Amino acid sequence: MKLSRGLTLRILAVALLVGGVSATLGFLESVNAQRDVLTAWLADRWRDGLREEVGAACLRDPSGFAQRDGNNLHFEALDVRTGRSANPATAPEDPDLLRDLGDVPERRGGPRARLVTFVRGVGSGPCSAIRITLRVPDEVRAAAIEHVAVAVLSIVLAAALFVWSIVVAPLRRRIARVRSAAWSVGADDYRNQEEHARDELGDVARAIAAAHRRIERDRDALVESHRALERFLEDIAHDLRTPLTSMRLALEELDDLELPPEADEVLRAAIHDAVYASSLTDNLKLASRLEHGPDPLAAETVFDMTELAERVALRERGFARRSGMRLETRLPDRAVEVSADALMVEQAITNLVQNAIIHGEEGGRVEIELRADAGGFVWEVADDGPGVPPEAIPRLGERAFRSDEARARNPDGSGLGLAIASEVCDRFGWTLSFAGRAPRGLRATIRGATSARGTTNVSSSPSMRTV
Repeated sequence: MKLSRGLTLRILAVALLVGGVSATLGFLESVNAQRDVLTAWLADRWRDGLREEVGAACLRDPSGFAQRDGNNLHFEALDVRTGRSANPATAPEDPDLLRDLGDVPERRGGPRARLVTFVRGVGSGPCSAIRITLRVPDEVRAAAIEHVAVAVLSIVLAAALFVWSIVVAPLRRRIARVRSAAWSVGADDYRNQEEHARDELGDVARAIAAAHRRIERDRDALVESHRALERFLEDIAHDLRTPLTSMRLALEELDDLELPPEADEVLRAAIHDAVYASSLTDNLKLASRLEHGPDPLAAETVFDMTELAERVALRERGFARRSGMRLETRLPDRAVEVSADALMVEQAITNLVQNAIIHGEEGGRVEIELRADAGGFVWEVADDGPGVPPEAIPRLGERAFRSDEARARNPDGSGLGLAIASEVCDRFGWTLSFAGRAPRGLRATIRGATSARGTTNVSSSPSMRTV
């Protein structure tokens, strides 16, 4: 992970500022050192005879004394008691600055642009103090500036490198670890290496760790509550299945009797409700199983899809007939074996068939067809009912989705049946798709692979039979 650019730039700016201040202080110290060297050089010249030469010249003409030694040294005479010069062109000096002067030049103030030193002169009159101004030659000044610039740049870079290696780089790594821990809060791979650090970042890391523990506790509580609810729904579905099945069988037996037309209409509606309630309880139970992913104790088995299709058609044909519709089935005349959970697959196919019957129209037809070849199998469940608008087809199979037309024809239902069928297909690597039919109706198609054992004796053009 990378540290944010803004923080990096701010840290580098501080490092450069620290380096600049250090370089400035070093520069000032270097200037002072150079002044000390020049003062010592001047003292050597003063002791080597320059003192006598300058003193004699001052005594000859104090009022006009202002001597130069080339272009670099300038000598001026002052009265040590008053700080004034007998030469009116010479600037006065503070007498306190001239007290206790020695026999060699020493710095006691003056402008910083030049080296100004003072030394004891001759006698106690107008030549008793000598002010010496040393101007540094241009070539020497340029060389000094160049060396100082190199030194300043080196100090700045060295300070930046030092701050980067000692402060920035470790801080970047620590912040990256804290940020990584923050991004993984609540995840199974959560790690927090800074939790035990005794500084501000450690405080942040401990706050993140506390948040992670709270999220874990809340997550465990939610998971347990969710599982309890699913167990409750599964128990209810299991308890309701038997009485609902008995009620459906009893209603179908009543439908075989001679009843008045008004009673027949009520009975048909009751059969619809019983089928819906029975299917809903089965779907709730299956939804609970699908919610937790594959069950490691429930191994997939190889079963015959043709036999399953016959069983579904036999069970739902009476429901279709009592709804005023025909259920037609075309199946291969051989076994089509697949590896899956037979109960899940049967519920998924049942959902598709019941959906076609419930949303069809009296006098219509529902078609079930199972085909197989060397590549796999194809299930098709089609009806000639009103269908659904094209824009709603992509959402079929989503939980709790029902088109407006379906709600208008039949307000009951939650859309769970198609969602269960879609999730079952996903579980076994199959595909479920929906498409409109011309001139009207809806077709649901499942495609998947057969088991290796189920494709050994498949002919290129298998015969079909109508059930």
